[in-house]
Order: sequence, then structure tokens, then C-alpha cells
Amino acid sequence: MVDIASAQNVVKQAIEIAREIDDVGADIDTADLHAKISQISSMLATTKINLAEIKSTHDAQQREIDRLTTALEGGKNP
Repeated sequence: MVDIASAQNVVKQAIEIAREIDDVGADIDTADLHAKISQISSMLATTKINLAEIKSTHDAQQREIDRLTTALEGGKNP
């Protein structure tokens, strides 16, 4: 599983690539620009998937905590 720090790192890398594009400005080759934009898009798509996995895991853990809390409060065995 990917952690939040890894996702943040990917976003930082994407921002750095965007800054490189901005620094070069009008001098950038169109093909290079498209490649960099594609790279950013791919990185962010992967991060979105990874964050969805993290959220899903978190939600499952929260449901289990809620189930155990209810069982303990009700005096039932989980």
C-alpha cells in the first residue's frame, strides 16, 4: 500500500515539472511540453488511485473500530 507521504512526494514532483515548464516558457518544444504534461497527468492519476486505496483501507478500519466499539458498549462478543 502506498502511504500519504509517497502521494505527497508525487504531487511535489508534478509541481516541480510544472515549474520547469513555466521557467522555459515559450522556448519549450511542443512535443516536450506534451510529454511533460502527460507525465504530470500520469503521476497525478496514479496518486489519485493510491489515495483512493488509502481511503478505502481507512474506511474499512473505521468500520471495524465502530463494530468493536458497539460490541464492547453493548457487552456483546464481537
